[in-house]
Amino acid sequence: QQQQQQQQQQQFHHLNEAKIQQIMTLISQMSNNHPNSLLIQTSICKCLLNLSSHQQFHTQLINNNAVNLIIIAVSNPQPPTELYSYAWHCLANLSSKQLNRSNLYTLELLRIVVISMQYHLTETNIQIQASKFLAYIAHNEKDIQIFLRRQCILKHYTNVLQTYLRIESVQEMALKCIAEIVSSEEEEEDDDDEDEDNNNN
Repeated sequence: QQQQQQQQQQQFHHLNEAKIQQIMTLISQMSNNHPNSLLIQTSICKCLLNLSSHQQFHTQLINNNAVNLIIIAVSNPQPPTELYSYAWHCLANLSSKQLNRSNLYTLELLRIVVISMQYHLTETNIQIQASKFLAYIAHNEKDIQIFLRRQCILKHYTNVLQTYLRIESVQEMALKCIAEIVSSEEEEEDDDDEDEDNNNN
């Protein structure tokens, strides 16, 4: 009987899909009501990050617009470093399964990720989590690899590798990301560059 009570208590405290749905509904309402409150938007990103640590709920989070909520948060002017850190860590968690990846980015979001990395060069967690997310997203995706190269990401990683000479975790993620971003064939990028030059002329 005691064991049965313990099981009931565990079930009561355990997160399930219905509870996640309730939480996501509340978060969405808060986001809609306070899109420009950095305090609330930072808390939303932290909550989404903690929910994303439960892999069984990844699909539900994505279907409940977790990515849109993050885009609203990071689109605010001058978010605190914690907001970026929570946001990119959450996206890195959600993109760990290849099935999810196509739902997890827009080019505008990737541009914001790169800008945040460049602006917060000395924030270790932002560099690690953003690199992890970009490495997942760029895996076998030539268009994204070329897009990121055009965002001067390789120049940024030169700065990262010089800044973090003694921090292996940052160097490891930076090199993983570089490896993904340079894996597409050069000829394709050259062709694209030529097209772009012709358009500019």
